[in-house]
Amino acid sequence: RSTAKIFWGIYLAFVAIQTILLRAAGISLYDSLCTSFTTISTAGFSPLSAGIVAYDNLLIEIILIIFMIVGATNFILHYQLIYKKDLFSYFRDPEFRLYIFLQASATALIVLWGGVDGDLLHKIRLAGFHVVSVGTTTGFTNTFDYVHWSSTANIVIILLMLIGGCAGATAGGIKVLRMLLVQKYARREMMKLLHPKAIIPIKLNGTPVSESVLISV
Repeated sequence: RSTAKIFWGIYLAFVAIQTILLRAAGISLYDSLCTSFTTISTAGFSPLSAGIVAYDNLLIEIILIIFMIVGATNFILHYQLIYKKDLFSYFRDPEFRLYIFLQASATALIVLWGGVDGDLLHKIRLAGFHVVSVGTTTGFTNTFDYVHWSSTANIVIILLMLIGGCAGATAGGIKVLRMLLVQKYARREMMKLLHPKAIIPIKLNGTPVSESVLISV
């Protein structure tokens, strides 16, 4: 029960902070509160029929990007930052590092070969927002032109949607943690082809992962 209270407190604190920031960016209090609840939960609903497109505001989109990532990040890392004052817990976590790498790589691919119209900054704005939105399984959009993007962009978006966010987060998908373990497992099997008698444990954050967990993944 005490653990649940801690994580509910963290969750509601993020909602409150985002509500204040969105209100300061020019959205009404009602829209700010509704949008904040649906951002941290990575649900993607909006009080407006046109969604985020209706605001057409770069500052609002940046706030949403930050808090979508917050919602899709393992809440244990947030706990370590807030209660343990561990500023580097995010960067030590291999899942979070891989998650950020996937988001950055996908944004670059769509900017370069996604068929997005406009200058470079406009491409980064559209691609970055959609990558984070899809990669957190939120579903916000800041343009309706994404339907005309290239097949490369479509493939990237589908892969991000399937992978989803981190374990212990509000995001859906297969989870980045499972993809990381699959990669480690495949690497071990390749090594065992070269060294059949070798015993190679798979570790995550320095802790060995049991074979039953690996098989289920």
